[in-house]
Amino acid sequence: PEIPILPKSDVLAFSIDDISTTEIDDAFSVKFIDENLVQVGIHIAAPALVIKRGDTLDKIARKRISSIYLPDKKITMFPENFVNKFTLSEGDYHPSISLYVNLNRCDFSVISKKTIIEQVFVKSNLWLKDLDNYFTSDSDECNLYNAPFKDQIFLIWKWVEILEAKR
Repeated sequence: PEIPILPKSDVLAFSIDDISTTEIDDAFSVKFIDENLVQVGIHIAAPALVIKRGDTLDKIARKRISSIYLPDKKITMFPENFVNKFTLSEGDYHPSISLYVNLNRCDFSVISKKTIIEQVFVKSNLWLKDLDNYFTSDSDECNLYNAPFKDQIFLIWKWVEILEAKR
């Protein structure tokens, strides 16, 4: 199916996945707006934009329900050519449902949030095996200086720790 024309976001997103991942379906972005405000984006691949109730892709999805992961192979919920059209691979714009949360950088309180359907540019697909060299439980900002997207990842990490503590 033809992908609808969507507005293009001005953020640069990155995904973090295991090296065996073939369907990259989520990514992040962090936009430092000023010294007190940051925008965190959570971007989800949006193949449902082109699936109509009762069409062939809908029937396939309802029959398979999800992707199946086996030790020696994987059966995707959708046909491979369809998956490849919507995976959030680096170096291009992709249809996405994006949640943007504006945070106070001092205390990580939520100032505002919005959800939008758009095209997001995925700058990089990062792999856990590579990031393990930079991020450990005893990491601090000083020893992350060579990590890709280090400022963005560190900010998300701090926010997640705050959210976890509130649980």
